[in-house]
Amino acid sequence: MSRDARKATVVGTASRCLERGHWRPLPPTVTPRNFTALLGSSSRYRCPSRHGLSIENRSWHPGSSCAVRLDDPLSGDFNGAFSERPVVVSLLSDSLGAQVRSAIDGAIAVNPKLRRLHFAHASGRATANLRPMNLATIPRTFEGCARLLGHIAWGESKREMKHSIANHDNAKPVQIILASSGMWYNLRPYCNGTGMSLFGRGDNESCSHFVLGKRIYGSDMLMNDTDVTTARPQQFWRQYHQHFGVPPWGWYSWGRRLQGTATIKEYEEDVSTFLDAALAYAANQSTPTQLIWMETTPQHFAPLPRRQPLLGETPPPPAKCQLQPATPIAIGEPWPAELDALCAAVDDESKRAECRGDWRNRIARKHARARGVRVVPVAAALATRSDLHTGGGGDCTHWCEGSEAHAFLATSVLNVLAEAVLGM
Repeated sequence: MSRDARKATVVGTASRCLERGHWRPLPPTVTPRNFTALLGSSSRYRCPSRHGLSIENRSWHPGSSCAVRLDDPLSGDFNGAFSERPVVVSLLSDSLGAQVRSAIDGAIAVNPKLRRLHFAHASGRATANLRPMNLATIPRTFEGCARLLGHIAWGESKREMKHSIANHDNAKPVQIILASSGMWYNLRPYCNGTGMSLFGRGDNESCSHFVLGKRIYGSDMLMNDTDVTTARPQQFWRQYHQHFGVPPWGWYSWGRRLQGTATIKEYEEDVSTFLDAALAYAANQSTPTQLIWMETTPQHFAPLPRRQPLLGETPPPPAKCQLQPATPIAIGEPWPAELDALCAAVDDESKRAECRGDWRNRIARKHARARGVRVVPVAAALATRSDLHTGGGGDCTHWCEGSEAHAFLATSVLNVLAEAVLGM
């Protein structure tokens, strides 16, 4: 099949196959896939106590609007998208992106048709100061987003250089910015990971973070929205602090959390700013470069206690992930005005609950599509798979790796990437 014919069969179809559908039990005549191949050295959420998790039981069946077959990350050829020329992906995301990266790395290791797909690196400064370079929270200015993008190092991997030399192949590469952000943004200021209760111990007490023997509050943070690599607590000015005192995901994201500026109020403007900056960056690259936005996966949190139990109080039972998607909010807390406005046009209460559980993607999709940016749908399929969250410590955000959810992340991203590459 010619390249043009392949493009005609793929362009504009993969996303529709991921937006609607349902999970079906695997027929007895079909051999289940084993997803342990997707586990690698970067896998953090293995769920070893969940026996049989890596053996396929159910498969995703797209709705009637799907016109093509989705390729399998373990064996699919993706119409030659990742075998005919180098495809370099810069993944800017959060811990969801880290799970996507681990799934795709596993697929690359076992599927030779992905041999020319590579991930870009980041400059040493961005990697050291942001741990890793990420988009957990988005710089609040166009300049800050542009400067972050400027840290991408697009160079060829050693694997690609060996392939080019061995095959006398001078095919020109294409570049993809695969971006996603949302998990660090919540309906209201949120203290998760700070050693405090999820929403602070009281209405007048802010979040804090304990690092290197010092308790850091939002008021201690020196933030820089035009260069996020320089954010730090004012107490941390020595080289020792800069080397050992940078938490995972960097001080800029933690500063936004500590200051309560990573909420639904800020999310819409942040996403809009990043999309504009990334499109401008892509347009100025000498190598063909395309921006793709990846949806955030659904969380399944039941309403949470407002504060930690005091000394002598009985702690609540461990949180369990509920069936319906929902982002963290305190028990009895009213919905923010911004969320009410977003979901106001939805009349049916069940659909309104869907809107509340998917508010990040409702905002991001609107801005991405208004700018002609391709979107990787992951929320619809995983909305009904709360059973595949790690669940450890009440974690209703991350997914067990080497599971059907993990495989679906690789399937969705690779099929939409292939669609984009064949259209470039």
